[in-house]
Amino acid sequence: MSNRIRYILLWLISLLSWPWRWRLRQRLHRGGVRRVLLIRPDHLGDMLFASAALRRLRAGLVGAQIGLAVGPWSQAVAERYAPYYDALLTIPFPGFTRQAKGGWLAPYRTLWRESRKLRRWQRQHGRIDLAVNLRFDFWWGGLLCLLSGIPLLGYDTPLVRLFATIKVPYQAGQHEVEQNLTLVNFVISRWGQPVDTPPSPFFPLTEAERDWAAAWLRVGGWEGGGRLLVIHPGAGDPAKQWPTERWAAVASLLLEEPESWLLLTGSGREESLCDALIRAQPKSARQRTISAAGRTTLAELAALLDRADLVMGVDSGPLHLASTLARPTLRLFGPSDAQIWGPWPTGDPQHQVIKAARISNISVAQVAQTARAMLEVEQG
Repeated sequence: MSNRIRYILLWLISLLSWPWRWRLRQRLHRGGVRRVLLIRPDHLGDMLFASAALRRLRAGLVGAQIGLAVGPWSQAVAERYAPYYDALLTIPFPGFTRQAKGGWLAPYRTLWRESRKLRRWQRQHGRIDLAVNLRFDFWWGGLLCLLSGIPLLGYDTPLVRLFATIKVPYQAGQHEVEQNLTLVNFVISRWGQPVDTPPSPFFPLTEAERDWAAAWLRVGGWEGGGRLLVIHPGAGDPAKQWPTERWAAVASLLLEEPESWLLLTGSGREESLCDALIRAQPKSARQRTISAAGRTTLAELAALLDRADLVMGVDSGPLHLASTLARPTLRLFGPSDAQIWGPWPTGDPQHQVIKAARISNISVAQVAQTARAMLEVEQG
């Protein structure tokens, strides 16, 4: 289905559902907000972006029951934030499964099934007073709330406004962390109490996890004396990836410093990518390269990144995880907007972005020179 036809269909549904949406608006204005559902359909990086908003909502809406709706692919990261919500719902949000599409009707079949589940959940646990759609273009989440009888707060964007009970302006060019905080700040201003929680994403690590990472790296050969460089070459969208042989060339140049070591990270699906990168290196560099691809849980990956002197990669969740852990990052961007999806906090010299219209236009020399400059600053 083309975007234009989909928009017309959604507009008609919005028009025909006006009486229902009006009743939801009246219900919201008459009552308070004691049960809130945050909706974040995306993957690791966007979940990290949302963590600051989740923490602020918990602090500002004292006594409220907070639910978090995520895809099954984000359950592991969502569970790290368990103290900040009361219920975790997993929903296979269409468009984010990273699987083959099941035809144009598939999202609507899923919508009907999941809305019935959400209605049953409310009968068992209590009616949700307000849902907050943290994704600026996620019309499906709005329609899910409409069919489930839940008032919705969302951005005033073409697709989201169709089903939103309350609309908040979307600031073009503003980072996603700030956008998410804007929505939560609105909820707190209407139904909570002002709070001043840190505006930065966070990822909790335990000392046991840090100790595990140190021991794992020692087994691999890195004793902690020289620099530990990390390359995460993969991305959820293959179009974001930089050529493997260029990463190998960068690694070889940086490993000319004899005490430096390289750690490669990736999912199980990216194990072959990391293996190819190792094969493309000269023997001297391979001897000081460790691959953790496909061998770690999310928490273990975070603990390994927490040991790094520099983490390099493209626009991907693990790079956001590294910057959330306050590790220096160097990331390569193609057409994606780094102002919106790039490192947080914006403008921090600890996080550098090399951007080109096409990611393949970025040269080995650019990356190696920037990495060396960052390492010199870190050492100084």
